[in-house]
Amino acid sequence: MLHTPDGLTSLFFGFARSLRDNIPVFGLEHEVIRTGEPIHVACTLEEISLKYAHLVVRVCAVRDEAIFYLIGASVGGALAQSTAQAAAAEHHAPRALILIDPAPALNTMLSALAWRRIAATALLTRTLTVVQRAVDESYLRDAFATLQADEIDARLTEEFAQAGAMPSAWASITQTHRRLESWVHTAMCTVQRQHSTSCTEPAASILLFVSSKRDMFFPGGPSLEELAAQFRTHPTTLEGEHLEVMGRCATGQEASFVQSVRALLDDEHKDVVVRFPKHH
Repeated sequence: MLHTPDGLTSLFFGFARSLRDNIPVFGLEHEVIRTGEPIHVACTLEEISLKYAHLVVRVCAVRDEAIFYLIGASVGGALAQSTAQAAAAEHHAPRALILIDPAPALNTMLSALAWRRIAATALLTRTLTVVQRAVDESYLRDAFATLQADEIDARLTEEFAQAGAMPSAWASITQTHRRLESWVHTAMCTVQRQHSTSCTEPAASILLFVSSKRDMFFPGGPSLEELAAQFRTHPTTLEGEHLEVMGRCATGQEASFVQSVRALLDDEHKDVVVRFPKHH
């Protein structure tokens, strides 16, 4: 499983538990989550994808397995697609690519601070949705609008603590800082990414799930028809906006998503599925 924009894979724990017991699930977290500083991380989407592709090939060799599946949501969906193409170029294409409302190409040049404010708003919205707290849209729009980087880290940690998502402590601020750093790095690496025109097939099959209110989060993004043409598959539309759909799928609460993935795994490979290791 490819990490979500905040660098973590913990959102997928619920989905992982919904699979059969004999299917090992591995999650790849962003390097900054472990190191705290994005000094040695890749700087472009192509570099990230190649690094991740080499990891999956290494895991397959260690486990003596040739079959693996990739799953990603939002920006993680874009990472999964690009990683699948990089692996396919090395003759190790995944058996299937499972995408949850993948992010479109980002064509807006924003500063790191602007991305940090966007990330903080999105993370708080997702957290409030997961803990089933009311979301005040006007409050969210203004919560981080005038804050600087350190202030955003502290404010978001305080909001998490009030929602019961983490304790109010210095260690929590450090964790929040790393999640935001991961989001900023991932977003800036995918800026001006163009839809691939490579003839390399990224996977034998693709499962594509999109939110019915996708344009609220990705205004001006591709239509359902354009997505179908891009991925050469008919997308399954799930009710709700981007963060809601991503949360329901990742936590295993979207029955149609879980059933579709389980059916795919049961039909195509009945013994074991190999995915990424948790760390680089």
